[in-house]
Amino acid sequence: MKNFRRLIPMAVFALAIAGAFTTQAMNRSNKKVSIFQGYVKVNPLGTMCNTSITCSSDPDELCKVGTTQIWGKDASGKCIVELYRVH
Repeated sequence: MKNFRRLIPMAVFALAIAGAFTTQAMNRSNKKVSIFQGYVKVNPLGTMCNTSITCSSDPDELCKVGTTQIWGKDASGKCIVELYRVH
């Protein structure tokens, strides 16, 4: 009986950890990530840009090629939208 009382808190803790990992995995698999064409700015205003790699809208690490940040186009066609690395 004494060992049983020690085992219950450990079992509850193990179930809590397993539940947390399961929930985290479900949240990652349910995310719908949008993929966008990325561009390298030719000028600081972003009115001129060259096609580069595809990037994501899901906030994470900034999308870069080497040390150059990659940008997305806004509704007016300027390359000023921050994009993020594809997971």
